[in-house]
Amino acid sequence: YLMIFCNGRRTINGGQIHTNFKLTQTQNEKIILTNAGIVIDSLTIVRTQSNHSRGRSTDGAATWGLFASPTPNGSNSGVLSEYATTPVFSVAPGFYAAAQSVSITSPDPNVTIRYTIDGSEPTNTSAIYAAPINVAITTVVRAKCYSSTPVIPASFIDTNTYFINSSHTVPVISICGDQIATLMA
Repeated sequence: YLMIFCNGRRTINGGQIHTNFKLTQTQNEKIILTNAGIVIDSLTIVRTQSNHSRGRSTDGAATWGLFASPTPNGSNSGVLSEYATTPVFSVAPGFYAAAQSVSITSPDPNVTIRYTIDGSEPTNTSAIYAAPINVAITTVVRAKCYSSTPVIPASFIDTNTYFINSSHTVPVISICGDQIATLMA
């Protein structure tokens, strides 16, 4: 096994190899390994959630997989399928003069949608979405899909801020996080 850090540091420190370039998983960048101009292997980097990794489904396999428990410098085990579908909101985030009725859906019928309205991350114990949410005051709504299939990890979180009866003459940034929702003007 060989671990190479693609972080732009361009150093070798003990057993740690750092490249002179960076890779960013949100840019759909590619890794291509060649030998004398012949492509030996390639991969398009796909976004993962925090503390997850991607690798060969098993050592030497042709297929790639997702891992909730990364195994750097060790054999890959516990491969998962792709994440559950990300929830879809019926109303775009933004400024509204009146209350909004927000529906949350998923194209996958085998998921349970869980949501929060306090800025915290939805968990598998958060409220289950069953009917449109009436947003009558400025609110941060966050949602996450949980699959009924055990090898499909929960989706990425989608977050929308709805400003109700709120107007500003300067740009507005909405910042949310666990147990807080901060609105800055």
